[in-house]
Amino acid sequence: MDKLTFEHWKSRIQESIFGIIFILFIVVIFSYAAYKASESVISKSEITGKLVGIHQIQSNTGSRYSIFVVQLANGEKVNIQPPDYVPFKKGKEIKITKTIKESGFEIYNYHSYVQ
Repeated sequence: MDKLTFEHWKSRIQESIFGIIFILFIVVIFSYAAYKASESVISKSEITGKLVGIHQIQSNTGSRYSIFVVQLANGEKVNIQPPDYVPFKKGKEIKITKTIKESGFEIYNYHSYVQ
């Protein structure tokens, strides 16, 4: 019956304080990540830009993907990842969806080529 005493539980908690702090730290990190993922969108607009370059990234496993470099009307260059098998047509106009989040973070997504 002495295993259920307060002193017993107090010593058990003191022995595992590092584990408790570590678990709380992980919970805080995941909570923050969930909060940032659910951050609301302030504005969303469709803009156009000129396709000026491509960067192909290949991993050690053999998979690869492309990043398009697009120059906007104000001269700013942004990187976007197109869907698979979208042909690269240097100099063509491209439609981009620009999303601005609550924190001011800007996200550029491929929409399509301008016909």
